[in-house]
Amino acid sequence: MITKAKIKAIIACVPEKYQKKLLPFFGFSFGNVILDLLSVAYLLPFLMLALDSHSRFENRYLQFLVQKEHLIYSILLLIVFFIAKNTLSILFINYQNRLIFAVSSEISKKYTHSFIHNNYLFYQNQDKGDIIKNTIEVPNNFANNVLLSLNTILCESIIIMVISGIGLLLFPKITLIAIVLFLLAFAIIYTFRKVKNVRKSLSSDYRNNVNYLLDLINGFFEIKSASKEEAFLDKFNSSNRKLNKTHAFLTTLKNSNSKYLEIIIILIISFLVFYLVNYSAENSKNVLLISFMASVFFKLIPSLNKLIVAGSSLKSYDYTIESILKNTSIEKETVQSETRIGFENELRIENVSFSYTEENKLIDNVSLKIAKGNIIGISGRSGTGKTTLLHIILKLINPKSGKIVLDGTEITPLNKNAFLSLIGYVTQEPYIFNGSILENIAIGQTEAEIDFDRINALTVAIGFEEVLQNFPDGLHSLTGNSGQKLSGGQKQKLAIIRALYNDPQILILDEATNQLDEENEIKILNYIKGVSQKEKLTVLLVSHDKKVLTYCDTIHQFQKEILHEV
Repeated sequence: MITKAKIKAIIACVPEKYQKKLLPFFGFSFGNVILDLLSVAYLLPFLMLALDSHSRFENRYLQFLVQKEHLIYSILLLIVFFIAKNTLSILFINYQNRLIFAVSSEISKKYTHSFIHNNYLFYQNQDKGDIIKNTIEVPNNFANNVLLSLNTILCESIIIMVISGIGLLLFPKITLIAIVLFLLAFAIIYTFRKVKNVRKSLSSDYRNNVNYLLDLINGFFEIKSASKEEAFLDKFNSSNRKLNKTHAFLTTLKNSNSKYLEIIIILIISFLVFYLVNYSAENSKNVLLISFMASVFFKLIPSLNKLIVAGSSLKSYDYTIESILKNTSIEKETVQSETRIGFENELRIENVSFSYTEENKLIDNVSLKIAKGNIIGISGRSGTGKTTLLHIILKLINPKSGKIVLDGTEITPLNKNAFLSLIGYVTQEPYIFNGSILENIAIGQTEAEIDFDRINALTVAIGFEEVLQNFPDGLHSLTGNSGQKLSGGQKQKLAIIRALYNDPQILILDEATNQLDEENEIKILNYIKGVSQKEKLTVLLVSHDKKVLTYCDTIHQFQKEILHEV
């Protein structure tokens, strides 16, 4: 059932920049409706003439059209009208489809924008299957199966109401019986169709399917090494079968509508023949009735079929409305502006506390002063809050209390991006993007913008030139999915080069050399120490390795939620 509230919710899901375009979108659809109705009316006298060559019309214009001496011109005019009508319809359809896919693209864009600009806790709480579903499947299904279905329901309903009205005016008894038969058939069809369960199934099955596929891709080595291929394949195949079974059910609904309508048509034709043979004596009126019914079946049946399909689609994909509205509300919380910020003296962590749950505090009232050009070491047992503190400094997580201050300026959402532009960060397990080695270093830059001298100097300093020699295309070599063509140590080297490429003023290393051999680790740490001394690079270094921590000016250790200087 299409309610006013439902229509408002659907329109609210459409991005603002496209909401104004909905008026011409629906307007073109109504234009199509008018052309379709005119085509039925225009076709009617020619059908009557075909059934009875002696047919006469009270309207002098219609009579003029079907006169023998004018017939050839009338037929040509009919052909021209239908060509023009369908050409305009194609243009309307082209505009509508371009708008539909633009709406889908914009919804995806807005969701990914809100996702990437949110904090790390938001990311941690997201299901990867949901992220992919909300980026690809939800926008596409909303645009194609909700917005387009709403348009179809509104337009085809007008056609059906107008044709039914004309029928009731000309042939009230027969039309009324036909309407009753159609309504009865629809009631039976919708009673036995279990569309309600499809909505939940589509949403959950797609998410599960994506998650199982990601497990197969990302867990390739673990699955192979444990000889558990079949176990993971069974999970994916079972989920995939369930999803495809749901799609098969929906496709069956769409394709079977014409069969149900065919049964209804046979019932109506049978009744019509019975009525004409037994109760009607006016031949001219019979010709009009048969011509009208032929015109009706020519247009009404496709309209009814579209209406049923649109109703089923709208009901099945109703979950996309809730998803988009929910994601839109998330985006409103993450709007940021930009101000400039500089680093001349010191970075301070002031009275920072954080906990993932109310019961267990992870960081308690931590304060730390980091002078520009210093190398600060942070150590502690696993799970004591070292990486979480880095995430708070990077504003990936907001502390429960406390603040981050740079040269007397508190880091807030207004200057966060400017602050992050000063930082190079290497995680424990650096992510390597799909693409070339060069694209992984100079992220987002065109080849004309890339500083190749800087890259060449860094590859030599970090010891990455030996890695490049093993790739025939050098910097242009592809890294493979998630950097699968590189070893763990090579990934860390590449990530360090990436972090240093933009000349950061603060370098954060979170166990960033733990997969390197001792010789390479010493080479990299010596280089970073030298840059720190010469260029006043500030380094925040997290490590369990006491040898690595010897490169630090001061060392701080986490013990029972408190950070102590060693």
